[in-house]
Amino acid sequence: MLDHFNNKFDIIQLQNKISIVLNRKLPQFEELIKYKYSNAYKDTVWGKKEWLDKNGIPKSLYMYKIR
Repeated sequence: MLDHFNNKFDIIQLQNKISIVLNRKLPQFEELIKYKYSNAYKDTVWGKKEWLDKNGIPKSLYMYKIR
């Protein structure tokens, strides 16, 4: 994504812009869900419902690995 915007944004600015759009719950994003690792806002990621197991935990294949 950063390459697409010709480095106009740093990673934090890009995350903020994406987060704003996703939080509006627009119809084209209705298949996306929000997953929180903790109560901290920074520990929130977006993904697809099918990436979670029956207990709502990310499947190992889709687990977020880098913080």
